Amino acid sequence: MSFSSKMASAKLTDTEVSLCVNSDVARAYNNAFTALNDANEAAKVDPRLVKGKSAAQQEAEDLIEKLSAEVDEASVTLKVTAMPFEDFTSLILNHPPREGNKTDEAVGFNTLSFYIEAAEATSEFVDDDGTSRKLSPDEWKELRAKLADGEWDSMIEAVDAVNRNPWGKGVPFLRSASKTILGSAATSNAPAISA
Repeated sequence: MSFSSKMASAKLTDTEVSLCVNSDVARAYNNAFTALNDANEAAKVDPRLVKGKSAAQQEAEDLIEKLSAEVDEASVTLKVTAMPFEDFTSLILNHPPREGNKTDEAVGFNTLSFYIEAAEATSEFVDDDGTSRKLSPDEWKELRAKLADGEWDSMIEAVDAVNRNPWGKGVPFLRSASKTILGSAATSNAPAISA
């Protein structure tokens, strides 16, 4: 395949992030998972529950299923697409660290203003029918006003995930590394099993 053919089919990495903007629904959903984990732990301890699920496990699973639809309804889904590396690097350079802010100084840029601009530049709102569109500045302001710090962290993680290639050195590196690992079977010894 020619270079131009490969460039014609090239696609920047993207991901989706869903942000639940109703804290009551999010809390109920998280509590249901906690109840399921507790029920699963109790089932391990009580030998009478070896066959099938306990009533508590079934109740928690049913609640999670019911609340899943409510979480979907209360969530804003954004498609985050990587920026070309030169644009991403320029954006970082446009947000110098705030003086005296240890986090900014450690990473080399203003983490507040950078991620606000990076999120807006890389994200599109995904509607229920799957179509996507850019949010207006007013819509971004409204969304940010409804997000707690942990929810905003999910947005930051998505921006970093697509722009700071999660595959490290990339697929060609991984392919050659896996050939090396697979080819080492003849010279590797199994670990000794201790009694």
